[in-house]
Amino acid sequence: MNQVNARGNAGSVQRLAIQALWYRKILMQSVELFHSHRLLVSVSDVDDSELKADLGLKTPLMENLFTELKLEWLYDNKPALGTKARDSQLTIGVNYSW
Repeated sequence: MNQVNARGNAGSVQRLAIQALWYRKILMQSVELFHSHRLLVSVSDVDDSELKADLGLKTPLMENLFTELKLEWLYDNKPALGTKARDSQLTIGVNYSW
């Protein structure tokens, strides 16, 4: 369990971050399937939490260069005014690893 600071409207809010799962599986010799999720819980209000999950595929293009297709999903049980409790986005990128 890691303790992190997250900024709130009134300043700094203490949260506990729990990295619940990190999964990687190599498919078809070089394509990587990955999944991770974590739970953030407010220390001052345990009923306030966020769940973040990522699911994606990563494949090499050439030495040290790869592409990634990822679905990012977020659930906040107490969202800020004017925002939705659930949010998601699909990203694709080309990345370089050192």
